[in-house]
Amino acid sequence: MALPAGPGLGIEVDAKAVGRAAEVGHRWRNPARRRDDGSPAEW
Repeated sequence: MALPAGPGLGIEVDAKAVGRAAEVGHRWRNPARRRDDGSPAEW
C-alpha cells in the first residue's frame, strides 16, 4: 500500500450526501441496560 503524498486520510466527503442525511436525522438511542429488578446496570 502506497503512502499518501499529501495531507489527509485519502478520502473525500460527499457534502451533498451529508446534507441530505442531516435533514433526515437519526433515531439512534443509547441502549438501556437493566437488571431483572429494573435497576440500571453498567455497560
